[in-house]
Amino acid sequence: MHYYIDGYNLLFRIFEDINPLREKRETVIETLQTTLSDVKLKLSIVFDSRFELSEDFPTRLSRGSLEIIYSPKGLCADKYIIELLSFVKHPKATTVVTSDNHLALEVKALGAKTKSIDEFLEYLSRKRDAKFQRDEKTTSETPYDFERLLNAFEKKLRDDD
Repeated sequence: MHYYIDGYNLLFRIFEDINPLREKRETVIETLQTTLSDVKLKLSIVFDSRFELSEDFPTRLSRGSLEIIYSPKGLCADKYIIELLSFVKHPKATTVVTSDNHLALEVKALGAKTKSIDEFLEYLSRKRDAKFQRDEKTTSETPYDFERLLNAFEKKLRDDD
């Protein structure tokens, strides 16, 4: 499953005050990057380009397993996400994360799945928690292991006396 996130939609959902925008955007990117290091997801976050900085082609950056995309000149992030989906071979294996109802309807019409921002954040949280629980299970000692080690140490202490 590949996830495309409507970047500013996520940013506006998380922060009440988006100024300074560049810092808030960087915070969102860093948080996603950290989260992705804990869970295995293919994720692209798509932002609108600033008009004066936009190019004819999208700007793509990679940070670990996170792809950051700035839309090309003349296309907002929503329209670019729709354009991307029109070229995807298996849209059912794609989820667009947005709370923009209009974008969600267009994406569904192309065969992709959608999640709201809140649903996605909750999903990430559950996935991360499950990973930490698996890690704890693999590193914690069972009562049997604990008893066996305790007996081995006690025997070693008796033998050393």
